[in-house]
Amino acid sequence: MRRLETAGIIAGYQAVIELALLSKPITVFAEFALERLGHQRRFEQALLKIEEMVECWEVSGTFDYLARFICHDLTRYER
Repeated sequence: MRRLETAGIIAGYQAVIELALLSKPITVFAEFALERLGHQRRFEQALLKIEEMVECWEVSGTFDYLARFICHDLTRYER
């Protein structure tokens, strides 16, 4: 191993980290744009069922809603 390292054949080593063991709660801000503005009520009701959603604002601009989620980890948010 030392000869291979000295010769430059082994350029380095890597560690594989189990991210789930390092994860801490994360805060995610998500922007939502509705295809049809007539579905606002249905969308809002669906958001209320997500326990990680702690705040939501109806806004103007390029998207319709801005929601804040606090999740155990990024995997949980993606689900």
